[in-house]
Amino acid sequence: MNQENKNYREDENEQTFNEPLSPKMEELMKKSTISLFLDEFDDIFSDFDPRPYQERGLSDDFISEAKKIARENKPGKLELHFLIPKAAHNLETENTIKKRLHQHFKREETLIKKATKKNIKKGFLYLLVGFILMIINSFINFQTPTTFILSLIQVCFEPASWFIVWRGFDFIFNSQVETKAEVEFHQKMAKAEIIFEVY
Repeated sequence: MNQENKNYREDENEQTFNEPLSPKMEELMKKSTISLFLDEFDDIFSDFDPRPYQERGLSDDFISEAKKIARENKPGKLELHFLIPKAAHNLETENTIKKRLHQHFKREETLIKKATKKNIKKGFLYLLVGFILMIINSFINFQTPTTFILSLIQVCFEPASWFIVWRGFDFIFNSQVETKAEVEFHQKMAKAEIIFEVY
């Protein structure tokens, strides 16, 4: 299915069609914390992935919309309602999709946390190397008489040590700040209550 055919329409914290909603649809929208209208189950998944639902990759459009509305949503457990046409309703498929969504977001959360830990370790390694260079540079500074080679080493080590130290701090602190929102989003989605409603 092409991107333009996917029925994601944002209205404050909920998804709606452009045309007026029926009383049944309005009732469903009021019940849910987050509501997404779907034409079919494939709207959740990538158009380019032919695998079955239990293995298939999620649509970038769906993830983008989910991030948008999850950020606007109040703290606490997320309740996600998929509004699906009666003709497309299939309990077995819906249960498979619920399991796949939880599995996907839990896996992504784990990968992000691992990447963050890796960056923090790398940051401490940079700090260690930077401080070693500083110590060597300080030792050279106290050597007399100072030779040309020692002066050259000092000129190279001083800016290099500061750069490496600041790069280490960047890995430690910025990586945590940058991934915090991603981790929170995937945690919310991994624990979200997913409900399929028929309209």
